[in-house]
Amino acid sequence: MKQHTLFILSSLGIGGAETDVLNLAAELVRREHRVTIASQGGILESKLPSEVKMLHLPIASANSFVAIFNSIVIFLYSLFWKVTIINPQSIRGVMVSRFAQKLLGIPLIATIHNLQDPKWLKKSAELLNRIPDATLFVSAFERKRFINAGMKPEVSRVVYSGLHMEHFPSSSHQTFTGRIGIFGRLSAEKGVDVGIMAFSHLANDYPGIKLIIVGDGPERHSLKRLVKKLGLNERVEFLGARTDIPNLLAGIDFLLLPSLYESLSLVAREAMASGKPVIASAVGGMSELIQDSQNGRLIEPESVPKLSEAIEHWLRYPHSITSCGQKASEMIRQQFSLAGWADQMEKIYQHASGEKLEASGSRRKILFITTRFPYPLDKGDKLRAFHQIRELSRRHDVYLLSLTESPDDLKYLPELQKYCADITTIPLNPLHAIWRRRLAHFSWLPSQVLYFRSKRLHDLLPKVILNWEIDTVFSQLIRGGQYAEKITNAWKVIDFVDAFSLNLHRNCQVASIWQKLYLCPRGWKIAWYEQRMLRAFDMKFIISPADKKALQDKTIMVYPNGVSLPDLAPVAVESQERAIIFTGNLNYWPNENAAVYLIEKIQALLPEDARIYLVGICDNPVIKNLASKQVIVTGRVPSVMNRIQQVAVAVCPMQLGTGQQNKVLEAMIAGTPVVATSIANGGVGAPSDCIKIADDPGSFANFVCDLLDDPALRQTQRDAAYDFVRTRFDWQEIVKQMETKLWEGEEKQSTLVQDTSPSQSIQTVKGVSHG
Repeated sequence: MKQHTLFILSSLGIGGAETDVLNLAAELVRREHRVTIASQGGILESKLPSEVKMLHLPIASANSFVAIFNSIVIFLYSLFWKVTIINPQSIRGVMVSRFAQKLLGIPLIATIHNLQDPKWLKKSAELLNRIPDATLFVSAFERKRFINAGMKPEVSRVVYSGLHMEHFPSSSHQTFTGRIGIFGRLSAEKGVDVGIMAFSHLANDYPGIKLIIVGDGPERHSLKRLVKKLGLNERVEFLGARTDIPNLLAGIDFLLLPSLYESLSLVAREAMASGKPVIASAVGGMSELIQDSQNGRLIEPESVPKLSEAIEHWLRYPHSITSCGQKASEMIRQQFSLAGWADQMEKIYQHASGEKLEASGSRRKILFITTRFPYPLDKGDKLRAFHQIRELSRRHDVYLLSLTESPDDLKYLPELQKYCADITTIPLNPLHAIWRRRLAHFSWLPSQVLYFRSKRLHDLLPKVILNWEIDTVFSQLIRGGQYAEKITNAWKVIDFVDAFSLNLHRNCQVASIWQKLYLCPRGWKIAWYEQRMLRAFDMKFIISPADKKALQDKTIMVYPNGVSLPDLAPVAVESQERAIIFTGNLNYWPNENAAVYLIEKIQALLPEDARIYLVGICDNPVIKNLASKQVIVTGRVPSVMNRIQQVAVAVCPMQLGTGQQNKVLEAMIAGTPVVATSIANGGVGAPSDCIKIADDPGSFANFVCDLLDDPALRQTQRDAAYDFVRTRFDWQEIVKQMETKLWEGEEKQSTLVQDTSPSQSIQTVKGVSHG
């Protein structure tokens, strides 16, 4: 889509930001874009193509009434001239663009060149966090300054501006002329006096050299007095402000840039493009341009002796000038071309306007949105997200945007930093979350959606997509899907994990009349919201065929969990404790229901000497009240897998729940035989030689007793179960197959996606059940 871009900057006088806008505007017009520049004008206005419109406004004014006037004019102009992108070049430009951005929904892309006054830095950083859709910096140095002042890294990036390379021809055969240049504004921070004094130390020894000073500014007269005082009137020439910079650069041997402060000098890039190397102060972003003694020189700022020494070295060895100049020209032409810069800006403008990015080759930039930080692996949704991220990061750049429910979550950042290109976390206020969940009784939105609602995440997501150049957004669960629902500039994927409406339907079937009054409306809202999410996303996944059937959408693809084979030493069956274990998040109602069923219906049918361990997160008084001499409620343990290994039988007497019971596969891979209900095995599909299935207390207890009493039977079943899991449940293979579907469309679904029995599909996991 061809854009109408409105640039906003203070003036069109001679300067780096002004020249950048002039160059980019001309290139965009050449590409048939519409361009307007809002500015008070200046000398460079005459160089603009006729197609560029000028909107003369006193942008530089600090008067509040003038700022309001500017805002209104920009709003009206944007409305009537159908501006599609606003690209201010300063903080003041950002502020006067806010009105049009908010009322007209026009993307605001800020470009920050430099901010010299440190007293405004913190306030400016706060504004950039809140207002622009994306912030572009012309140097990594300047971006780091703002980040140190409080700007969030995820709302900005570095985009180097480019040059008209044809304006700066570089020759590999240069004749030494003895002419040295200082180009730029004649102000104190440019350090021109340091350059003059360094030159004066060499003037007598090198009578053929001359210093050319191009530019104007408040220090012009004091610098002329300094030249006169040093007796250099015949050796130093002041040319004033000029617009024929390419011709002037062609006439010097090298450039001095003795600045006390620089962001990323435009004239240094112009000189380097012309094959003229630069001796610059090692300040600001100059190290992003110059590699010392390779394509130029970096010296200590304000050091006359160091600068004089560097100049003399090049005067004594002119071949160094040629060598450095050639390398400088090559680097600038590769990294700072106008065409390359315009390509980047077009891409940014299009992305900001709602267009999806074209992926570069097979490597994607994938943003995961999770409503719980995906570590530690104590809940099924965390486990699933963690393994998806880990496996996708092998072939793609994966970014994570996650809510955190506790400050303790942040100590697990290193576990995800191994796999993520970048991570942004947003704390979820627990009091606000609980209040929102209670308000859900009076809302059409499900309680889990309101509980995990965050305005900060909602506002940050579009900025993250722009600044990280995201082409694929991967939302986990419907509560994560709420954030990406209206995003249009990325390929959108949602992992439902389970069909929560099916879970609530099953709960309603066993609930009392009073419980039904509460559960049925919840189920209706969840079912409605699931259908809403199905319509909003390009690609949909779920964990089992049963859950897919419940959502009644043929486009959903079944994508089960996987396992990572644990590094556990096998435990001999004879060494296992004569005990039973049930694992899971015991705060989760289906797990609570299963634990109560186990103790109240099955325990009396088991041997009196057989202990029962209830293992997992537990703040649930119902579960704690089940504890006795024979029933041990352990709560969270350091390693669930190690704990499972120590006992003779793992049980999964689920009466409710959906999806895939991770605890079943977890026990199988740990080497402990499993007795489960049909519901528990529904998402696993393990055959009878791998698992014992029983749906009534008597049969369930008989299978448990058989395994407790017969070590050989336990060995046979656990061997079969381990082979079943090892050959069918591998995270690497599952995610690879998922990738073939992610961007290729439904017609290219792999054989992983089945509507047949779960045993025919690759299945899942290492962890605990969802909740």
